[in-house]
Amino acid sequence: MASPRIAPMLLLAVLVLTPASAVEIERQLIDVPYLELPLVATERLDYPSLEAQVAFGRVHLGEPVQRRHAGTCPGSGSSGDGAYYYEIPVEVSGGVLVVRDATGAALHAARIEDMRTTERFGLDGCAFNDPAILRSAYQDQRESWTRSLREAAGNHYVKTAHEVIDRAMFAESGTEQVPCNRFDDRTHDYGELNDASRLAVLGYGALRNGDAVAGRQRLLDAIGRWEQALGQRRLEEDSARINRRVAARLYENIGAAMLVLGEYESSIWHLEKASRLEQTPERFDHHGARELLLRAQSRRVRSGQQAAGDRTAALQGIERAREYRGRIPVKLVPDSLARLEAEYSALADERASRQTAVSR
Repeated sequence: MASPRIAPMLLLAVLVLTPASAVEIERQLIDVPYLELPLVATERLDYPSLEAQVAFGRVHLGEPVQRRHAGTCPGSGSSGDGAYYYEIPVEVSGGVLVVRDATGAALHAARIEDMRTTERFGLDGCAFNDPAILRSAYQDQRESWTRSLREAAGNHYVKTAHEVIDRAMFAESGTEQVPCNRFDDRTHDYGELNDASRLAVLGYGALRNGDAVAGRQRLLDAIGRWEQALGQRRLEEDSARINRRVAARLYENIGAAMLVLGEYESSIWHLEKASRLEQTPERFDHHGARELLLRAQSRRVRSGQQAAGDRTAALQGIERAREYRGRIPVKLVPDSLARLEAEYSALADERASRQTAVSR
């Protein structure tokens, strides 16, 4: 039993070590549907007339590294002792994709990343039981082998080009996760905030089930309750009911809901608030405020470009685009890399200017 003289010191230690606010925050991740708009405004595009051109640079073969077969040779039952092959690093400089309309005007351009791989020469047959024979065969076949690799690289870039076109020219629908936070504390009552969170979860569920009207209304009702609570925030007082931690998560709740509703300006404003209030702003939590902020900023740019014309026409254009997904022909133009590079740079500068304008 502590003496009367020590007891006040122990009490003081307890007061110092006990956090002023012991509020527990539960983050629930909820599946919601989303529609990713195209990068290119779609309402006036004549999809059957579009054509994509893709070019890539030279195929570069690195220095071959001599290896020896281990055990039985592939493709034969003979022993691998004394049989050699080469491992050869291969690099193909990155390509450029340009999508054109019927007049030849460039509508969209994108870089396609470098391709790096390792090829093996002489592995299958175990025919090279002497390094000199392997070296001679490689020198004789290097030119034709490089042509084959270039053809394979072309096929790779055409496939990649179709993936790039899909992301730029067509709407993407799918499912993503957004957070919804709840609060628990022995000192303060967060009942109405948690009721709002439950209402938001019901709203997300309605959207997932295709009931857009009910889903939107429930989310707006939840947002209204969270905003009312934020009017009572006292950020500098850890013991306050709506302190810094709680306020950050309320801003995150609102920002996530606004993101799902397509209100990107409001979503960005609230998520920026949440990001600044986070206790560890340098952390990049998956589904946290900063990650949601990047989603909202990306979609604001895309929606701004789609909204350049009539919104109804834009939505009709998106529906029409779905019919032509994957049908835009892609052809290789290996002799025009410099020209396509220049067009890519010009369109990239133009797109950066539009993004800057939309984000202001």
